[in-house]
This record gives sequence, structure tokens and C-alpha cells, in this order.
Amino acid sequence: MAKHEGAFTMVPNWILDNTSLSVYDRAILIHIARQTIGYGKKSDGISISQFVKATGIGRTKVIQAITELEEKQYIKVKRQTLPSGGQSFNKYSLHPRSPHGLPCSQDEQPPVRHTNTQNKIEQNMRERILFDEDNIFHTLTEHEQEREVNAYADYVSMDAKHPEAYKVKIMKQIRREHHETLKAFQEWYLKKTCAALTAQYGGKSSGRYEIEIIYPYTDTKGYADGDAYKKEHLFYVQFKGAGEDKVQVLGADSYQALKALLDNLIGKGTP
Repeated sequence: MAKHEGAFTMVPNWILDNTSLSVYDRAILIHIARQTIGYGKKSDGISISQFVKATGIGRTKVIQAITELEEKQYIKVKRQTLPSGGQSFNKYSLHPRSPHGLPCSQDEQPPVRHTNTQNKIEQNMRERILFDEDNIFHTLTEHEQEREVNAYADYVSMDAKHPEAYKVKIMKQIRREHHETLKAFQEWYLKKTCAALTAQYGGKSSGRYEIEIIYPYTDTKGYADGDAYKKEHLFYVQFKGAGEDKVQVLGADSYQALKALLDNLIGKGTP
């Protein structure tokens, strides 16, 4: 077997052999393969500007090629929104293919004999995919990612022996989507967001309810018990009724939902 030098990405044969694909189609597919298969991921968030830079194709042609590839079921596109409700870049993945480059269902796939090692690898992959889908880093725009990652790297490198070198290391780990580093980034980002909202809304009252604190799912221990904890949310709001000692808790699954909840509590006086 020939020895391969350096890093490389395995590209499915149907991308290279399918003569019905245009040059633009193939370039888009190869870049998606690079960003997914190349990093051991099922899907990846890619902006239009990233496609343009990687392929050398103009923006209009990139959008046209993506649209056609999705319509022909060569790729899957998961459209995303920001926690604030605005648009974010989409997540792309290659559609499952038969050897002839045609879509095929799971039932049509040939049977695979699983070994213990293979089962463990596939379980790790499923956990990685779930993590990629859930981490808030992937909901940020490119500009927000750059800004927040830089701020996070500054924060964690403050007490390091060599702050600048450590900052560079952290930023590289996030760009490579290192699991533990992205998890730590998410916890920091959510706490920072909740602290800012607590400073804005804490102590405010509609006359019926008074907001005490906003905190992320990572900080649920030590707080009041409530029905909201039966379902895990991304954010929690702790508040109490005017003139009451009993603390209540409600959860929100996005930044947009959290803001709406807070505005209702201090505006309309309804949770």
C-alpha cells in the first residue's frame, strides 16, 4: 500500500466520478467534505464568504451551486438563527450516497458487522456530533466568534505564566473545535451573558414580580427548586412575587426567549 505523506482528507468517489456535476458543484462538495470528513464531523457551519475564499468562486455562483446541490439531494443544509433571533451561517453535510452517487435510505445500506472497537468509535462520533450541534459557539456569526473567542482567550490567559503564548494556544484549540475547550468557552459565554442581563434586569419589578438573578444551566445547583428543573433549559430566571418570600424559577431555551420572558415579567407582570 502506498504511503501517504502529510495530512489529507478522504473524498467520496461519487464526488470525483460523477460526470453530471459542474466544476462549481464539485468545488462546493469537496469543501464540505474537507470541513466534515476532514475533521471527523457529520456537519459543519460554513459561511458563504468561507465558501468563496476556499473555492475561488464568486458569491452568486456559490449560492446557486448550493441551492442546486440541495435540490438534487447531494447535500443537506441546516438553516440556523442566532440566540438573538438573527440569521447565522448554515450547517452543511453530505447526503448519504450509494456507490452510484444516488440518494439511498438507511434500509438500502449494506449490512455492517460491528466490532467492539467500531461500536466505541461510532458512539464517540455520535457524542461529538451532538456536542457540535448544541454548542453555542456554532450559533455565533464569524464576527461574533472572533470577538468572543478573543475575549475568552484574554480571560483564561490572565494568570498564565506566558499569557500571550497561552492565549494563542486557546484560540487554536477553539478553531480546531477541541471538545473540552469549546465546552469551557460555552460555560464562560453563558455566564457572561447572564451576568450582563442580571445587571440590567436584577431588582426590577412590575409591581407583581421582582427579578432576582439570571443564570445558565451550569449554575443550577444551590438555587431554588422549581418545576423548570424537570426540563433542562439553557437559561434560568429566578424571581418572586411582590411581598412574597417564595422564590420561583422559569427556564428559557434561547437568548431570544429569555429576553421575552424578562420583558414580560417586568413589563406585563406575567411570566
